[in-house]
Amino acid sequence: MDKPIKIETVRGVEGNSIYIDDFRVAGSKPWGGGSLIQHWDTTVEEILTALAISHEEDKVVYEVVSYNGKYRITFERTKI
Repeated sequence: MDKPIKIETVRGVEGNSIYIDDFRVAGSKPWGGGSLIQHWDTTVEEILTALAISHEEDKVVYEVVSYNGKYRITFERTKI
């Protein structure tokens, strides 16, 4: 799970947006292009850890249907 993940903040004419590996996850689309404000490299493991610990429930299931398939990620709290 050490594949590097690229996170970027992009400024467009309608405001800023956030991209994860070239996929916009927040903000308006920078029509006509945009300019890079900030760039970070992280890992899938760090992103999944942040999502997992942000919930107090013992089990959380995310299901996503995208243009290239259906995905399910389950976070289940276990004893260490």
